[in-house]
Amino acid sequence: MGKLTSLEELRLRHVVDRSAAVDLVVDLGKMTRLRVVVINFSGNLGESLQKSLVQSLCNLGELEELIVYSEGSQLGATIWEIWEPPRKLRRLLIEGIIFLRQPKWINGSRLPHLYFISLNVCVVELQDLDNLARLPELNYLELGGNSWPPGYIVGIDGFKNLRFCSVRTALKFHTGAMPSLEELQFTVYIGLGCFEVNGMPFKQLPTKDVIGDHEFSLDNLLSLEQVTVKIDCFNATAIEVEEVEALVRCVVEDHPNHPTIKVDRINEEHMCDVENVKTNLVIGVFVWKDESDANFIKLLWPYRRLQEAVFFIYCAGASMCEVKKVEAALAHAADVHPNHPTIQRIRRNTEEILSSSDHPHTEVAACT
Repeated sequence: MGKLTSLEELRLRHVVDRSAAVDLVVDLGKMTRLRVVVINFSGNLGESLQKSLVQSLCNLGELEELIVYSEGSQLGATIWEIWEPPRKLRRLLIEGIIFLRQPKWINGSRLPHLYFISLNVCVVELQDLDNLARLPELNYLELGGNSWPPGYIVGIDGFKNLRFCSVRTALKFHTGAMPSLEELQFTVYIGLGCFEVNGMPFKQLPTKDVIGDHEFSLDNLLSLEQVTVKIDCFNATAIEVEEVEALVRCVVEDHPNHPTIKVDRINEEHMCDVENVKTNLVIGVFVWKDESDANFIKLLWPYRRLQEAVFFIYCAGASMCEVKKVEAALAHAADVHPNHPTIQRIRRNTEEILSSSDHPHTEVAACT
């Protein structure tokens, strides 16, 4: 395949064999005239394959469209950050790879012609959404994420040409925001979420209060025609879910365009059964270390009959003082619960706890 150096479009529906995949990603870098690359890998793309793929992409200076599918949900290798996509890139879809952070090269100055994005990112930050808003030609946005900043406000200066928007959070909209938007898909988080993805712990703050906020205002989306809402039921009670569903329908039905609406539940199997006497929760110290006592208390409060709570505490990237601080906050949450449940704290990744020599000033501050 490496002999096809003049090829401008490469579309491969199924790359099944792993050795074939290895050869393909290496040969890809020799086809320097490629404008369109569409590859469907039947297996997953591990770190070594991703590294070879990115190294080859660095040679494709004419690339306008990159579409990569792979099975599973592999974490994105850090090498993606070194890729400098050509300025003429217009379409980017990567499925089966979850980036820890949104690549920094996704911004208006680097990719002024990017009009289509479909990515999955572990942690979405405010700056990431700002960068997306400044893409002048962005028409289609599908952004998956495990952790979002709550209550992001979309102003009038960004997303000028966006027609389709699918995000896993609830946004707020100023008057005149997203003037061309026709279809909106978003997720509402009811409970306080703590979970792990590929061995990495995350938390997601509730966003249900955004729906009742006057700044949420779907009325400000003047071209809106279709709305799809996913209600994340994780750690929420049945009553809370029903209340949010009713509120969402009311907000959409009040829109002057009367857009069509579809409401789906996700993580329904992880709803909070208030009758449960035992619960298991994943806590990542690095993402929980600065949380207030109130949020720790919220983790247990819905379980009115709780007798026992098991916490799997992921310690990677945190100091021992931070680990103990989080453990103390969990113990306090159990103490103030009406049932005073017993707790079990199981530490994970203890070999990755930071020593005082790694961050001496942080360690001293955390212990004082």
